Amino acid sequence: MSDENTINIKLEEKSSDFPKSIIDENGEEIKIEYEKSVKPKREEWSNRFEFILCCIGTAVGLGNVWRFPYLCYKNGGGAFLIPYTITLCFIGLPLFFMELALGQFASQGAIGIWSISPMFKGIGYGMTMVSGLVCIYYNIIIAQCLFYFGVSFTSLLPWSNCNNSWNNRTLCYDGTDNSTQLSGKISPSEEYYEKHFLNMSDGIEDMGWPQWRLLVSLVIAWCIVIVILLKGIKYMGKVSYFTALFPYIILTILLIRGLVLPGSLNGILYYIRPDFKYLRNPRVWVEAATQIFFSLSVCNGNLITMSSYNKFTNNCLRDAVLVAVINCATSVYGGLVIFSNMGFMAFAKNVSMTDVVKGGPGLAFKVYPEALTKMPLSPLWSVLFFLMMIILGIGSQIALVETVLAGLQDELVRAKKLVTSNQKILYRLVMCLILFVLGVPMTCRGGMYVLEIFDGAVSGSPMLILALVEVLVVSYCYGIERFRMDIKLMIGYKPNKFWKYSWMIISPFLIFILIIGLTVLSILKKSTFPIGFVILQIVLSLLPIFFVISIFAFVYCKKGGWLLFSELKKPLHHWGPAHDEHKQNFYSSIQDESKTNSNFFQSKESILKKFHRRLSQSENDKNRINSSQEMEMEKLINDFAVTHSVNELPKF
Repeated sequence: MSDENTINIKLEEKSSDFPKSIIDENGEEIKIEYEKSVKPKREEWSNRFEFILCCIGTAVGLGNVWRFPYLCYKNGGGAFLIPYTITLCFIGLPLFFMELALGQFASQGAIGIWSISPMFKGIGYGMTMVSGLVCIYYNIIIAQCLFYFGVSFTSLLPWSNCNNSWNNRTLCYDGTDNSTQLSGKISPSEEYYEKHFLNMSDGIEDMGWPQWRLLVSLVIAWCIVIVILLKGIKYMGKVSYFTALFPYIILTILLIRGLVLPGSLNGILYYIRPDFKYLRNPRVWVEAATQIFFSLSVCNGNLITMSSYNKFTNNCLRDAVLVAVINCATSVYGGLVIFSNMGFMAFAKNVSMTDVVKGGPGLAFKVYPEALTKMPLSPLWSVLFFLMMIILGIGSQIALVETVLAGLQDELVRAKKLVTSNQKILYRLVMCLILFVLGVPMTCRGGMYVLEIFDGAVSGSPMLILALVEVLVVSYCYGIERFRMDIKLMIGYKPNKFWKYSWMIISPFLIFILIIGLTVLSILKKSTFPIGFVILQIVLSLLPIFFVISIFAFVYCKKGGWLLFSELKKPLHHWGPAHDEHKQNFYSSIQDESKTNSNFFQSKESILKKFHRRLSQSENDKNRINSSQEMEMEKLINDFAVTHSVNELPKF
């Protein structure tokens, strides 16, 4: 038990070299008692390669296979690569690098990282909300792939003909007769997907009950995710060897198979043939930019979370460029696989490419399965295709869920609500159960319409707005030079001026233009949903932005308002590297840069001086503020100084 003349200090490691007492200004001896700190050490990747594989698994997902090829096809073929590459270089890559650097520097998740500027902590909650919304419906798609994977273990694929009990013999057309009247006809694969598997209703108003096939598949999908996440980050790293590399093996097998089929060359030419007139259409540029956001997984907290488990000295710049290039190359490669098979399908059905090409789930569960039925050994190719889809989906899903879990877990640990390992396991199980329950409505007959609402909500402006606020806060509130110095502490050199001006000027300007363009396109687009569900989609899309605005307003109103506005933009005093050895270098760099800490971490005394200086600027202000009000405001600043300032920079 310590008395008034004893100081308790917690350290990560004790040492006999530390002083046992000090003499205060009155000449009295004050004893010092040292305790070992119980601060939990954050897990780290076993090696750099596992981190890169996890980033690839996170970024390379289902969209690389079913979204990018379709966008490329409908937006000018090879010409689409021009806006895609430009937005990659000046928006996607700078944001990708920024988020890797932030997470690695502070070893914090998507929420905790915003102690860099406490007024904007809502950005972290907004990112977590985006990941939460996506992972709810993303696992529905994985569940569908699991079901198709299971039913592919047969001698004859169930969607290969019109002779099944669920087929409408009048409308079903499998190409075995000589009919030329195809208007109103439906393929066996489409009928199997919509009428047998999903039992889809005619509209969202008719939701119906959960369909047992999809519900059971969803349970299995969540069990896979939970098992991986409960094992910890090192196990995720081991799983990434399979989830990141095996899809490339399957893609290559499917590409080789597709290239030897008749008509495949026509399909590939249809995919890559450039039509430069499309570059005059603003929609093409907007779709290229939004695809970059989804493809690279920026602004949903995934990259910040994954990089927070890195070693402090990892070269995150090299990793950012490497992963971004691999991801975009995979998108192009996946397009070759898809369109070589689409060309064969058009040849087999004797129709044009425009009659067979679709994007999104329609490609994965209607068009491509139909193409598989035209091949010899079709069940084998179906098993490989859906196995690849499952692996791609799981790789992205575990990153999405980990972002949600780690972000909130960091906050609970900081508040000492989660201490023991059992508490953390229970927390993760409960959170996954909640996410599963939220996804159950999407297993109903009208569930795909709900999925479409969720997808539309997060694929609009929210991620672009979060990106704009993020890059502005880091560049101007925290300071671009300070940020470049932080990166130098990690990788040994400051990023060049391309990165500096991209973060400060080019990226914010282009993102702002894209927000305007996407908003205009959204207004012009006519929704097929009833007005109530349109409002629901708008509310979901505004939720991430609501967190940014509400937390900004709360901090502004409750912690000093305009009086302390300039201080609230600055980092909390615990901002910085997690380990003492790196913190020492961090604080030394601050002192070397400014020779004072007053322009970075504000000292309590400097904040009080600023308060009194502002208070005395006007005689009217002095007359309007009585002594009790002044005491209240001084108490506010004292409370503020506890978390937002330090009396002096720590000595090591």
